[in-house]
Amino acid sequence: MLTITRANTLCNNPTINEHEVRVSSRNTSSHQSSKAWRRPRADAVKINCDAAFNSDLQTIALASIARDSSGAILAVSSRVSPASSPLIAEALAVREGVLLASATPWPKILIESDNQQVIEAIRGGTQQWAINQIVRDIITSSRFLPFCGFLWTNREGNNLAHVLAQLTMAFGSPFRLVSSLPPAVLEIAASDASQSS
Repeated sequence: MLTITRANTLCNNPTINEHEVRVSSRNTSSHQSSKAWRRPRADAVKINCDAAFNSDLQTIALASIARDSSGAILAVSSRVSPASSPLIAEALAVREGVLLASATPWPKILIESDNQQVIEAIRGGTQQWAINQIVRDIITSSRFLPFCGFLWTNREGNNLAHVLAQLTMAFGSPFRLVSSLPPAVLEIAASDASQSS
């Protein structure tokens, strides 16, 4: 059974106490209601994930971006791939986030997406046939991490990953290094860091 403990607490959410955020694989009620990106606690890293979908080409762009409690970008991963639906694209974006986390030494990781269906499926809620295998891969891979929590956020809270996915689709090539990020992405990251609590 996948257990996610204190995930919202690691996001400095003062409105949720520890009892409320103990989440088992059967509880999908916990989510982040803030409109802007929220920084994680000092001992955690947050990875925001998103996807862009081009229905004409049946192509997706996946983006994952890791930030610390100061809002500094620690790592980035994006790529273009074939896929047949936006839901599959969003699930693959979360898997990309888990893969990014697996390549790092961070002990506490929060993976955040703006697709509630995917997050609920990972947490054991309503299953979506189209993404069941991807969700199983996410859960299996996350078990090898010391701590990995999955959170839903709204689009505004996931704007940096959204823009990175859009730019990856537009350029048709991946971003793998923080130093290769376009200025627009760095500006959004700086804005998020200055506005988040």
